[in-house]
Amino acid sequence: MKVLMAEFSEIENDRRILKEASSIEKMGFSILIIGFTKKYSELRKLNYSKNIKIIALPHRDINPTGLLRKILRAIFQLITILRIWREILLVSKIDIYHAHNALILPIFALKSKINNKILIYDVHEVWWEMEDQLINPEGFLENRFINYPDYIFTYSEKFIPYLQKKYRLDTSIYPLPNYPSTDDLKNRIDKLTFIPSYKFPNNYRLKVVFAGRIIPNSGLYSFIQVMRYFENIELHVYGYHSQNSRKRINNIIYKYKLDDRVYFHDPVASANILKELQKYDVGIILYKKGNKTINYKTFSSTKLYMYFHAGLPVICTKVESYLKDFEKYNFMYWVDWDNIISLKNSIRKIYKESNESFLHKKNECLNVSNKMIWECNEGILRQVYNEFGIKTANERK
Repeated sequence: MKVLMAEFSEIENDRRILKEASSIEKMGFSILIIGFTKKYSELRKLNYSKNIKIIALPHRDINPTGLLRKILRAIFQLITILRIWREILLVSKIDIYHAHNALILPIFALKSKINNKILIYDVHEVWWEMEDQLINPEGFLENRFINYPDYIFTYSEKFIPYLQKKYRLDTSIYPLPNYPSTDDLKNRIDKLTFIPSYKFPNNYRLKVVFAGRIIPNSGLYSFIQVMRYFENIELHVYGYHSQNSRKRINNIIYKYKLDDRVYFHDPVASANILKELQKYDVGIILYKKGNKTINYKTFSSTKLYMYFHAGLPVICTKVESYLKDFEKYNFMYWVDWDNIISLKNSIRKIYKESNESFLHKKNECLNVSNKMIWECNEGILRQVYNEFGIKTANERK
C-alpha cells in the first residue's frame, strides 16, 4: 500500500517525517514524501531508502526583517505551497494521505474525499496561537479542514484536550512526541566521565551550549549579558538566526568584550548532533512564554530531549509543561528567562557543584533520556497504520 506524506519544510532534513516514514516502511508500506529544498533551484527526486522516495521542490526564503521583507517572504511561501499542491495533484494511486502541516490539509482533504481514502493529520504546532507571522494561514486552514481527517497525531498528550475543545472533535487523537531515534543516538557516548585533570569548577571553564533557532524574544540575549560576571564560562551557539538577531548578539558581545567566549558554529548533521553536544557541560533553553497560552502549558521541545540524550543538565525557563514533567529532577536549573539575577544564581549554583555531583547529574540525564526514544513510541504510529490504516475506505466506521 502507498502512503503520501507532505510538509511545508526542508524535507531532506525533517527528522520527524523521516522517522515516521521509516517506521511504517518496516510494515511494508511504500512512502512518497513531498516538501521543499533551499539548496537547489530545481525539483529534486531522491531515494531515501528502498521504499521511501522524496520530492523536494525549490524554495526561496528570506529573513523577515521589516514589513516589505515579510510581504516578500509570504509571497515566496505562497508560490512554494502552490507548487507542492500541484505536485500532490499529479500523484495517483495513493491509499493513505498523511498531512504534516495545516497548509497541506486542504489539498489532502480534497484528494482523500474524491478518492475515498484515509486521511491522517499530524499537528506539530498550536497554529491558532502563532503570533510571529504577517498572517496566519495555518490557523485559518486548520480551522476550516480539521474535521476531515480520520485520525490525528499531535506532539503532546497534554495538548489533546485543548485540540478537542477548540474544534469540538470526535476524531481519534494520539500523542506522538518527536523523540530522537536510535539512528540519532548511534554516535553518542553512553558512559560520561568528567575531565579528571581539573578540580571542577575552580579552574575549569564551563562550556554552555545553545542549539536551535534564535527567536526575537529569546532569553539568550540576557544570558550573554550575564556572562560578563563570570570569567570561566563560554557559550557555543548552534542554530539559525536572522541578521537582526546576530547583529543584536554582536552588539552585546562587543559591549561586554566577550568576543573570545561566544562562538557560533555551523549547523551539524542530525547523525552527529549528539556527539557534538557531548563536548559541552550545560545546555540552555530560555523561551519567553505567556502563562495563558496553550503552547506554554503543553510545550514539547526536541532540543530538550537532545540535551538529555547528550547528558547535559539544562538551564531552563520555568515553562509550565516543563515544570510538570521535569521539576523533580536535580539536573534542571530553573530560571526566569530575562531576569539577570535569576540567571546569575543558576550559574553560581552550577559552580558550587562538586565534580562527583555534576557527573551524577549528567548521567541522570542519560538515564531519564532512555524513556525518550522514538522506537519506544512508534508503536502508537504503527498501531494506527496496522489497525486502521490498512483498512479500505469502505471498512471505515
